[in-house]
Amino acid sequence: MQNRWFGDRNDYPKYSLIRHLLLSGLQVGFNWMLNPDDGKPNLNFIQYLKNREAYSSLDQEVFDHLERMVLQRGIRNVSAMETSGPITACRFFSEHIPEDRSGRPQYIERFLIKAGNADLLFFDPDTGIETRTPPRGAEHKKYVFLNELRSTFDRGYSILVYQHLSRMVEDRAFYLREHLEDVVTALHTDRVYPFRTEEVGFLLVTQPEYDGRLQSALNNAMDAWRELPLWRPKL
Repeated sequence: MQNRWFGDRNDYPKYSLIRHLLLSGLQVGFNWMLNPDDGKPNLNFIQYLKNREAYSSLDQEVFDHLERMVLQRGIRNVSAMETSGPITACRFFSEHIPEDRSGRPQYIERFLIKAGNADLLFFDPDTGIETRTPPRGAEHKKYVFLNELRSTFDRGYSILVYQHLSRMVEDRAFYLREHLEDVVTALHTDRVYPFRTEEVGFLLVTQPEYDGRLQSALNNAMDAWRELPLWRPKL
C-alpha cells in the first residue's frame, strides 16, 4: 500500500469487506505493508466519490468516510482510516516494509506481536502474493511472501490477502487461480477462498474454528456489493 492510493476506487470494496468481517465479531489485525509514495495520486481513481447516487448505497459508512477524508479534506493517508471511520477496531500495523529483504522476518514478527490475539490478519501489499518469478532488488516490497503467510497461518491466524489483478493479464481469473494454488500448497490447507472485483482479488484462508463465521461475513459483503459486483469467480 502507498498513501497516495488511499481512497482510490479499489479501496472502497476493500474497506467495506473489512467492515463486514469485523461485524462477525472477530478481531482483525491489519498490515498496510506500507511503501513510500513513488508518484502522484491518480485523480481519475477517486471520481467515483463524486457520484454518490451510484456508489454510496454499496456501503454507506465507508463511502461517507472516504468522501469526507478524500474529497472534503484532501487527505490521502492511511492514518485517516486508523483514527476515524468504520474500521478503527482493527489492530493496525503501519511500519514501512524494510528496504533490505533480510529485515522482513523481523518485520513480520513485529506485526504478529502487534496483532496479539487477533483472529484474522489482513495483508495489503502493493501488488499481492509473490509471483513464481522471484522479485529482484527492491521489488520484494511489492509482495507478501508465501513463507510469511505460512508462518502466520501456523501461528493459528486466519488470513486475508489483497491481490491486484493487472490490466496487462488477459485472463485475470487464471492469474488469481495460480496464486490460490500456490497458497494451498504452501500453507497445506484447502480452506482457501478466492473472490474479486473487476480489478482486484482477495484470498481468504480460514482456520477451522472460524471458517463458518468468516464465510458468513464474506457472503454478507458480496450481497451488499452485488451491483458492481464483488463475487467468487469460477476458477
